[in-house]
Amino acid sequence: MTEKLKGEKKIQHIFKQGQKVFVYPVKVVFLKIPSFNGQKNLLWGVSVSKRYFKKAVDRNRIKRQLREAIRLTVLKTVLSEGEGWQCMFVYCTDEMLHYAALEKSVSKAFDKMRKN
Repeated sequence: MTEKLKGEKKIQHIFKQGQKVFVYPVKVVFLKIPSFNGQKNLLWGVSVSKRYFKKAVDRNRIKRQLREAIRLTVLKTVLSEGEGWQCMFVYCTDEMLHYAALEKSVSKAFDKMRKN
């Protein structure tokens, strides 16, 4: 089961306590959490800096692409495992990349997360 990561306190907790993985152009800050009632949980959020993209249209496009890449990756790999995650995905470049590059980087980031 995937859910949106909401709340300033939860997000700050992840950035303070979490581990970091960087796969260009995405940085993932994550915490492992126990699964509740046998359900596999993934709480996640996406962030694109206003510093790199001044126009909201550009930021929203990147966020949509990241969310779709995460959704497809989660369906393939993460939910088949028995652990829960809290993740924050941060887009860390000023280039607007194609969807295929984002999907590859998200997939590699999940692989690195599982190894940690």
